[in-house]
Amino acid sequence: MRSVRSNSPISLRGMLAIWALTIVVVATLAVGAVAVGAVAISGFRPAGTIRLGTAVDTTSPSVGGNAGHVQLLKVDFQVPAGQKADIVGMYTAGVSNNSTGQVVGLCMAEFKLDDSTGGASLPGGGIMLTKGVDAGSGFYTEVRTVQTIKNGIGAGSHTLYVIGSGGGTGCTFYGGILSVIANLHG
Repeated sequence: MRSVRSNSPISLRGMLAIWALTIVVVATLAVGAVAVGAVAISGFRPAGTIRLGTAVDTTSPSVGGNAGHVQLLKVDFQVPAGQKADIVGMYTAGVSNNSTGQVVGLCMAEFKLDDSTGGASLPGGGIMLTKGVDAGSGFYTEVRTVQTIKNGIGAGSHTLYVIGSGGGTGCTFYGGILSVIANLHG
């Protein structure tokens, strides 16, 4: 992953370009998965209806230190009666330490289903940034992505949350994008 050094956060236009590229890649993979799933190759989820949900953050939340866990983004989705959903969630953001001093940052993102404050985290997520910052060179920002997957979600209203946390002086998440792909099937 190429690092970006900047004295200012990544522009919203830049993050939207990354988001658009991510959506194109994901849509291409989803269409391919449905087409290949029709010939029943082992390892693919059952053929169904593919849905896509997204959320974009324009607030650049800061986490860590005394902030604890902070909800970064969420996407609501519905699973019709008599069906189940297999989902893939992807969160992408520019991440930087909240200090220009020589510190090591620890920025994490985790996924939760239907309960943003309790319960177990979904698989995936994890550390998004553990980099030192060179004094006097401005904030060190990297664009990172974490993913999750959850199969067999029952009928009803659901919400996929991305929760951020950090250590030390904390960190800031710039231009976050959460994309959720759901395969609805019987």
